Amino acid sequence: MAELRASLTASAAPATPAPDTILHPGIPFAAHSCAGEVVDVDGLVGAGFRPDDAELAEYVVLDFAAVDEWYEEDERLVSHPREPYHRVATRPSSRTVRIEQDGEVLAESSRPTLVFETNLPTRFYLPRDDIRVELAPTELQTFCAYKGAATYYRDNLLWSYLEPLKEVRELAGLVAFYDDVLDVYVDGIRRDRPQGFVAEALRQEFGLSS
Repeated sequence: MAELRASLTASAAPATPAPDTILHPGIPFAAHSCAGEVVDVDGLVGAGFRPDDAELAEYVVLDFAAVDEWYEEDERLVSHPREPYHRVATRPSSRTVRIEQDGEVLAESSRPTLVFETNLPTRFYLPRDDIRVELAPTELQTFCAYKGAATYYRDNLLWSYLEPLKEVRELAGLVAFYDDVLDVYVDGIRRDRPQGFVAEALRQEFGLSS
């Protein structure tokens, strides 16, 4: 707290017990997994939390989304603070990847880029020339702390990083697909759809079964 250039005051915002599940980015900051005090930070209601732990007595946890800008050294971050052990690796491949939706071929390519990311299923990013459907942007835009701003297409089932972060610059303009709800064939073999809370949330959003 000695390095925090902001005033901290006890907040009227209630602390919400963390849900009985794995904590993930979809759980709001107000849900805390330990006892402590909710504080306002320079008038930002509930933007801070002081854990009730003697070893953390000099620390305050801040809500990333409550402030306008967040920096790691001199680099501005997006979406949320980066996990130092989170890995994103891109690998060019010569496998044949075909994406289908209810039997309709959305894309087919023999020059995919495979993305391996911590706690996520392998994603297949394909060149735009190999996409067979119109890529008209939707209104949705999301932000990834490790890849940048994503633009979406076709009912938000497809997305692309038009200007990705420098660590994954090779993804620029490539198009990825939610294989959680689409059919993905690799070298002619249909992959099992990913499982887990992210995949299940997507299937519920799109009204699909497993």
